[in-house]
Amino acid sequence: MKKLVVLLLILALTFSIVACNKNEPAAPSAAPSAAPSAAPASTAPVEIAIAFSVIANGLCPITEDINTTISVTNHVYDRLVELDVNFNWAPGVAKTWKQVDDYTWEFEINLDHVFQNGEKLTMEDVIFSVERLATLPKSQDVGVLVESVTANGNVLTIKTTEHNNAIIPRLLDMGVVVNKKYVESGGDDAVFLNPIGTGPYKVTEFTPGTIVVLETWDGYPFAKPQIDKITITPIPDAMNRYIAVESGQLQYAGLVTAMEVDAANSKSNLSVYKGNSSHIIPFGFNCERKPFDNVNIRRAIIHALDLESICALNGGRDIVHSMLFPGFSDLYVDSPGFPEFNLDKARELLEAEGYTPANPLRMETLYFRPDPGVEYFQSDLKKVGVDLVTNLVEFSVFLTKEGPGDFDGLWTSNPNRGGTWLTDLDRFDYDNFLGMRNLARWRNQRAQEIIAEMRTSNDQARLKALSVELNEIIGYEVPIVGIFYNPILSVMTNKLSGVEIKPNLQQGFRNAVYNP
Repeated sequence: MKKLVVLLLILALTFSIVACNKNEPAAPSAAPSAAPSAAPASTAPVEIAIAFSVIANGLCPITEDINTTISVTNHVYDRLVELDVNFNWAPGVAKTWKQVDDYTWEFEINLDHVFQNGEKLTMEDVIFSVERLATLPKSQDVGVLVESVTANGNVLTIKTTEHNNAIIPRLLDMGVVVNKKYVESGGDDAVFLNPIGTGPYKVTEFTPGTIVVLETWDGYPFAKPQIDKITITPIPDAMNRYIAVESGQLQYAGLVTAMEVDAANSKSNLSVYKGNSSHIIPFGFNCERKPFDNVNIRRAIIHALDLESICALNGGRDIVHSMLFPGFSDLYVDSPGFPEFNLDKARELLEAEGYTPANPLRMETLYFRPDPGVEYFQSDLKKVGVDLVTNLVEFSVFLTKEGPGDFDGLWTSNPNRGGTWLTDLDRFDYDNFLGMRNLARWRNQRAQEIIAEMRTSNDQARLKALSVELNEIIGYEVPIVGIFYNPILSVMTNKLSGVEIKPNLQQGFRNAVYNP
């Protein structure tokens, strides 16, 4: 296997150079997932090698919160309650759950779980896991809304500080269960380099940005996965990820494009995973930085954003039409005031503010994943008097800049958090989510009032009316604009089955089966 790892590292390096309403389902009482369908009996360990587009410099699913990092750590950690591929709630560390009132939830904890360091799960661990959310920058937005976390026997009670239907789904999404003693004694290494959870896989090797190796462990108290070892390397280019699978060097290439899918469909030894995504790629401004605090400047730039052409790249991607993004289901509406692609109108607005091709507006856009859409946008902006400087950075660097607003523009990614449309509102909430979910640093008093009401209302007619009004406000001020849904397309050998990919692009192998 060491030879394979070396080969994968060389391959990765070479390739990188080349190119609903309130979510309250009935609480099930099922135990953790049953064993996957068994492959033919064999004494040899079952191993696969896979590639994602990127591996972050740390393995904390809260701070390094991109889908690839979370895809890795979902094998190591459990949550109180899990979300399945349809965003339905399923048992995690909690066997059952119920909402007591607008402020209170109860969770029955399964204390049969064991951490990968051999320590049994305790209620103290679960309480600590929830309380620590208030101490981490990426999760303190929800952590500070928790008034108390208490235990009575194996029943955990969480009380929130306000009636807000988004709190618990967001908390369940962020709150992986950790071992209190291990985290407190291990410092950053225990969180970023050597994570310990109650999941079926442990991390046996990690080189930041380069490789992660996951292996099953003997003390896991439930049915073990069929695949014993998963080696994960980064290959940034989708075509090169595909080639590695086609050539047999890898068994899985995560999140490729339609071009790779077309190639895979002609190969009898390959299969394709297709799914619906709630994960969008948006472009946004730093609305607190001049001149992007000027709505006319923002509208001019968006008039130069050719959504149709950008979404046609890489074999076709679906356009996002709602300013509130895709999680809104029946509340999803078009924004009538949204500036459509019109270079003449873009030029007119910019000239009124003193910018022309001879005196261009200089704008730097930050992004962390290569996308031909950025260069396409850059070309159109050049025609109207905007000199767009693109700054492609490693994801950890991206994180250090996006939160404090160290950018003019941002080409980023926005997953739906917690499987509820309520979390999509966070992107426009200045008072509670500035620099966390509200990356555009946009503030509008009426929008703030609408968002507060939508989080507490269960009246569908009222929610619809509020959604329409909020879409109109954001559609005119365009602080951040959804461009396309990130498609769910992955290619794998047909000897691999049972891979699960959630709408938020998290990829899972707990129930996968590989027959070499």
